[in-house]
Amino acid sequence: MDHFQQIYQSKAEQYDQFISYEDYQGNIGQHLKMVYPLENTIIVELGAGTGRLTRLLAPYATALLACDVSLPMLKVAKTHLSRWS
Repeated sequence: MDHFQQIYQSKAEQYDQFISYEDYQGNIGQHLKMVYPLENTIIVELGAGTGRLTRLLAPYATALLACDVSLPMLKVAKTHLSRWS
């Protein structure tokens, strides 16, 4: 198992916290909306991981499907996304 897979399997919470600093200025959501109008859309995200982008998209979607091969990463995503279910 490569070290990324090991991180995804055993340190999903820490990974999520670490990557949360990538968009400290909150620009990703704004730029996604500039590329494509997100309001009232059905969104499918492949490789959702811990749901960092999924959380940005969720408020706009009428339906959302987040997929990932790592169950521990999806468990973190589900915890964060529980307010939209």
